[in-house]
Amino acid sequence: MSDKWYELINATSQERTAIDLEELEEETQDRIEQLAKATFLLNHIVCFNAKRIQDEYKNIYTDVKEREKLLHESECGKKSNLRFRVRLSKKHTLMAEWYREKYRYGEICHETLSRDYKYAYSPKVFNKEPSWAKENGKRAEKRLSILREQNDLLHSMRKILYRLSDLTASYHALSRGTLSLENNDIPEDILALAGIEPEDLTESKNLEFVINGKKMDEWLEITYHQDGAE
Repeated sequence: MSDKWYELINATSQERTAIDLEELEEETQDRIEQLAKATFLLNHIVCFNAKRIQDEYKNIYTDVKEREKLLHESECGKKSNLRFRVRLSKKHTLMAEWYREKYRYGEICHETLSRDYKYAYSPKVFNKEPSWAKENGKRAEKRLSILREQNDLLHSMRKILYRLSDLTASYHALSRGTLSLENNDIPEDILALAGIEPEDLTESKNLEFVINGKKMDEWLEITYHQDGAE
């Protein structure tokens, strides 16, 4: 793989000095944005996998209902009101939730269940279900717990990439001698880079150091839609 920046590490001082810093900052930010876009695409794959699990469970549920239609009511087994849904949030993160379908005042209501663990529902959710729902529900949940953890890791990666983008912008802003401030707290590590002590800002509290002019959600939204997510 050709990497001019790796080659420039061992190049002469004159060759490094000749590099345009605006070009360097632009390429660095572009590479960070490409990584952020990749996390969005991976999130879509995670959600696709969850949708496949939802389809499998729904098909099994439909088959059970069709078989029960052929049986006498006394021969039908215990019914299950346990369902689960898969959604992609506005922030492109996975929402995979189990819920119970109930009838109240002639209308169908959804009672969302709480997770007992960070990424997984407790097996006790399925304990009182008919055998088909218990077996297939537990099997589905084992896979869903993995997808939820993948989803969480991808979200953490985007937070790290946003921070990396901000630090990249702060480095080049400090190199140019330009800073921009807005209302909120300035991170102490950035203040240290700028040679500013927190007590120097006692008369200007609640300031935020803004380098690229964007909050995280705004940066991610622009990054996702820039040139279209493939």
